[in-house]
Amino acid sequence: SLDLFKQIIDQVEGKIGFITMASRGEPLLAKDLPKMLGYTNGKFLTVKLNTNASLLNEKMVHSILSSGINTVVFSADAAEEKLYSRLRVNGSLNKTLKNIEMFQKIREKQYPDAKIITRVSGVMYKPEEQNIASLKNLWGPLVDQVAFVNYTPWENIYKVEPNNIKEPCSDLW
Repeated sequence: SLDLFKQIIDQVEGKIGFITMASRGEPLLAKDLPKMLGYTNGKFLTVKLNTNASLLNEKMVHSILSSGINTVVFSADAAEEKLYSRLRVNGSLNKTLKNIEMFQKIREKQYPDAKIITRVSGVMYKPEEQNIASLKNLWGPLVDQVAFVNYTPWENIYKVEPNNIKEPCSDLW
């Protein structure tokens, strides 16, 4: 809720310099996101928003660009529709492209002085299918930065198998 968000921001303001609106979820789903973004304005050195851009619309673009956010990261992993929809589970490359193009046009025309960095960030999950040159050619003209990292398995990170529990490192003493 907006009230809980404000409480959290009030608790960390002045204690940390950087916040990211993301983490295993889509921030654009938050109905009060424009108010949340506005509430962070001027309170941190850096505010970053990660989104898959599927829910981006003109109103949200204006909210983002007028909020003082420093970095917007668009998550995208492919330059070809079939692979994109498989890696982004039923996502639409065409829709994402149109939304990011819209963001860029509004930014250029109405917020030319906005101090914001845009980046497409993806995961090299299937390097044999994801061509880095194609990815850079597709996304590069739309954003300031393009970055891809190698996939690191995380799906089972929270599962602890009884046989994998290690004894304390007594050999270090």
